[in-house]
Amino acid sequence: MRLKQDCQRKFEETHTREEFMAIIGRNYLSDEAEQKKTQMPADAGGFYLL
Repeated sequence: MRLKQDCQRKFEETHTREEFMAIIGRNYLSDEAEQKKTQMPADAGGFYLL
């Protein structure tokens, strides 16, 4: 599930959620989870600091 969410986030950097839904037919990101998500620094190496 995490990989699907990461892929959707990457796709939505250059496209809309509606385009993703038209292609994939499913939304892997909830709006609530996206609002809580903090931006990870580019040099964090894939780890979130708590």
